[in-house]
Amino acid sequence: MQINNAKKGQVVFLGSTSLSNNNLIDCLGNIDDKKIYNLSINGLKLNQVENYLESILTDLAPSKLFMNIGEEDLKDKDFDLETFIEKYEWLLFQINSKCKNCRLFLISIFDTSWIGEKVNVALEKLALETGCKFINLNQNSLWDSVCILRMYLRTFPINFTEAMQYRG
Repeated sequence: MQINNAKKGQVVFLGSTSLSNNNLIDCLGNIDDKKIYNLSINGLKLNQVENYLESILTDLAPSKLFMNIGEEDLKDKDFDLETFIEKYEWLLFQINSKCKNCRLFLISIFDTSWIGEKVNVALEKLALETGCKFINLNQNSLWDSVCILRMYLRTFPINFTEAMQYRG
């Protein structure tokens, strides 16, 4: 993945099918003079992310990276949650070691099945253990998801009135 004319230190979304086919990123626009790059790929699986990672981290050196990986992995008949989380943890380690000033956000997998819920619980736990932030967007409307993400995209503190808009 070569990103031409990209400005470094911006916000990157890397996800799979739902994020690549969703106009969620278009609704966000640019935040605080930060450009948002949606580098989501239809059908992307966890084991394929490394193929794109070097280019993303080198070409963009994102200040924030929002990841939504796993929905395609769930479709595999031999999906194993423990193996998936171990690989995800290794991926987070690689990102953290190559891009020190990047804040990582893990977006829930858009799947309401029992296995999807188990994966999201495991991802939330992984985020807590690795210093990332887990953002659960699984059962939100498009507008609610936009409002939730805007909170994490901001670089300056919000006032009380704005905080009340984001309360859960």
